[in-house]
Amino acid sequence: MRLPGWLRGLVVLTLLAVCVTACWYCVSMEQLSAEREELLMELDTSRGRERKQQREYDQVAAELPAAMAELAVLQPQADAAAETERQLRAERKSLRSVKSELQETLDTLTGINAELERAVSSTQQTLVLIPGEYLRTVR
Repeated sequence: MRLPGWLRGLVVLTLLAVCVTACWYCVSMEQLSAEREELLMELDTSRGRERKQQREYDQVAAELPAAMAELAVLQPQADAAAETERQLRAERKSLRSVKSELQETLDTLTGINAELERAVSSTQQTLVLIPGEYLRTVR
């Protein structure tokens, strides 16, 4: 039994459509499989990151009471050091003002000394002791 030509063409077109659909389905399934694998890998990475963060959080939470106790011990020392620093800054400020006053006094005394030296050098008097006489000034 021989099929008419149009029926044969219809069967060929149907088989061709089925093959194209099967190829498209296989490619789509492969792409979906690859996406699924990638998503599973991302999920595993995310879960690993979450476990790591939880482990770090638990570790910090376990160490927190000891750190708080250490802070309670060190806080008075830190407060005392801060107070000492404030006192030293105030002392340094007062010492700077004393230094400036002393510098002004030194400048004044240096000026007076220079004036005295000029006065002494301008007179240039020599005292000579002559026997039988009192001190006599020679110019």
